[in-house]
Formats: sequence, structure tokens, C-alpha cells
Amino acid sequence: MNRKKRDELLKIECHARPISEYKIVYSDELDSGEYFVAMDLRYHLFYDVGADVPVVDDTEPESPYEIIIGRTNRGGAENKEGEYAIYARGTKLYVSADGLYGYVEADRYITSTLLDLVSGTDMLKEGFIYTARVESHAPKKEGNVRMLLQNIWGVDWGDQLVANRERYATSMLLSYEPDIIFVNEYWTAMRNHGRFQKGLTRNGYAEVVPENWTKPNVLPIFYKTDEWVQLECRIYDLRGEDESKTITLAVLRHIKSGRTVTCCDTHLEASWNCSYDVGNIRRINDVRLLEPILKEFLGRYPDAPFLFGADCNCVVDSTPFKKLLSLGLTDAHDTVEVRNDCCSCHGYPLYDKNLEYYVEPTPNWFGGSYRTGAIDHILFKGNLVPKAYENVATELSAMYSDHFAVMFDFDVPKAEEV
Repeated sequence: MNRKKRDELLKIECHARPISEYKIVYSDELDSGEYFVAMDLRYHLFYDVGADVPVVDDTEPESPYEIIIGRTNRGGAENKEGEYAIYARGTKLYVSADGLYGYVEADRYITSTLLDLVSGTDMLKEGFIYTARVESHAPKKEGNVRMLLQNIWGVDWGDQLVANRERYATSMLLSYEPDIIFVNEYWTAMRNHGRFQKGLTRNGYAEVVPENWTKPNVLPIFYKTDEWVQLECRIYDLRGEDESKTITLAVLRHIKSGRTVTCCDTHLEASWNCSYDVGNIRRINDVRLLEPILKEFLGRYPDAPFLFGADCNCVVDSTPFKKLLSLGLTDAHDTVEVRNDCCSCHGYPLYDKNLEYYVEPTPNWFGGSYRTGAIDHILFKGNLVPKAYENVATELSAMYSDHFAVMFDFDVPKAEEV
């Protein structure tokens, strides 16, 4: 951006005050994308306008000049369902929406259009309002159950970095309204910080509780408590040296249907510290170690549908994946007509050293096909009805992990229908 344009933008005023005198305020108790808008707006004001506008949550003392994102203890969040709104009142500017997709669209309108429109004008004053219909949405649930699988990328363990990614992930996953969430790489640093789990808990989710494991579970399963109850959970260690390669086995009862569903959340070996061929041998060995554990577990629940989710670190034409299928499992992606053809992984998001948080997805984050690029897979066995499958490839989901979440919608037949 040239200096003249930057100088024009730096003169942006709200209620006759320079935008640089404002603070951006959000509530840490909300999980619909308010935090994302706050951080992304600061990013664009910093680089496009030249104003370093601080971001605070609403536990901080109130100041006269604030940009309020969503509902806070200073008010806000006045808009119709299915719309987002930006309006000026008193000495403040308000941004509101009815969910994550609305907040993302509001943010894009502000950063790509509104900042240019108000440069050199006195538009942002009492009575200013802009509303628009939200054009994009999470896909409609095709079955009566929605499962998500997410490798959460548990690296870069600095407290601030963990908090940043946890907040992005929470809003993204909750926007899909899943019934069950399988998580990979939920390392102790993230668990100790607790922001991800706190967000899930206050939105009606609980983590399965293992009966035989005292260490933190790196591969937890979360379930919606008004839809499911836990009957059993056990954790098995494949090799002993890496807790991210354990197996979480859980049994859940679907309250409405009365059906029991068995679940396996695991993570096969990667090739980051070895050649692909060596990694492939390790993954084949993982499946060999997994087989007797699954055989014993499933033998106790012969009539229950079985869900398997994992960062398999291999594509569908690989030997380890074919070994998984040989255990009697079915690739959920290939059983449905409603699906997308997309890779499940991508490069790391871009961290900004000046602002100290993740600000952009990796370049070319969307690309590749399911068959040649997907390494995160959902498989199943038994009596369930597959409905839809999606690699959740959105710009926001590319900003908190190097893996997209994977969605699987299905029906669970009632007990009397079996």
C-alpha cells in the first residue's frame, strides 16, 4: 500500500475520534466467532490503516471509545436472525451477527470494503448502520447424528499461541453443531490452558472419562450430553513412547434411539522424523497392534455400530489404509453421495511476530483431492446409515491447525428397527 493511501486510511474517524484511540472489545464467554473478528480486525487496522488498536475482553475496564464485537457487558449484538450488522451509537461502534459465518462475513465487509468507504468521511457517527444477509452457512445436518474428527495440532506450546488457536478451533467446530467430536493431538499444554474444553463444556459437551487411565488423554472424545450418555471408556497404549499414538475406545448410548455406538479415536505414526517408507512400516505395525484390541472390544458389542476416526498419516491407496479396511471397516467417504473431494491437510498457518498471533492461513491452503491428499479418515462398521461426508475446508479452519476437521453425518436406526 502506498504512503498516500495509508495516510488517508489513518485519518479514519468514528464519532469524530481517530480510530487509533479505540479499543476492540469481545467477550471471552462467547464462542461464535467474536474473538476471530476482534483479532482479524486488529490485524487489518495494523497493516492496512497503520493504527495499532488493542484487543481486550470485556473484563477489562470500560473505556469511552470501543469497537464492540458481539454481546458484551457493554451491550451489543442487536441484529435479526440470518443477518450481520455494523452500527454506531454513543461513542462506540458495534459489530454483531447470529453465528460464526455471519461474523466472518461482517469482518470481511469491514476489512475489504468499509475501511475504504469511511476514509476521509464522517460516516461512522450516530445513526450509521449497515446490515446484510449472511450468505454462507455450515452444511445442514443430513442424518440424525453428526461426527467431527479434528487433529487439533498440539505444537507451538506458548500460552498465547495455544489460546489463540483454541479459540479459533472452538468457534469453528461448534458452528457445525456436532454430536460427537474425536480429537487428535490434544496435548497437555492445551488441556492445561483449558480454553477449548471450557468452550465445549459451556455449549453442552462432555469428555469421555476412561476407567483405566490416569494420565491426560491426548486423543479425547467429546459428546453432546443431551444426545448421548457414556457407558464405557478405556485407553490402550500402542507402543508406550508416544501418548499421541494411544487408542481411546468409548461406548455411548444414543438417548433418542436407544442404540449403543462404539467409538475408536486413534492416531497412526507420522513420517516427520523418518523416511516415508519407514513411516509406512510403522503405520502397518500400528494396525497390526490395533487389530486384537479392536477384535476384543467389538466382540463385546457385536450389534453396535462402530465409528473409527484417526489421523492415519496415509492416503486411501496406501498399504496401512488397506490394512484398516481388511479389519472389516468401510471408508465413510465412499458410501455417501453428499461429499466433497478435498485433501484433509495443508501447511501451517502464518504467525505474525509483531502481533504475536496467527493471522492468515498458509498460502494455497485449499487444494488436492480426497484420494491423493486426505490422510484423516472416518471409517465405520455395522448398522448405521451414512448420509454425508466433508473435509471442512474453510479459511478459518486453516488458521488453527494443519488439518481440516472431517465431518460425517449418519442415521442411527432405533433399536426396534435393527
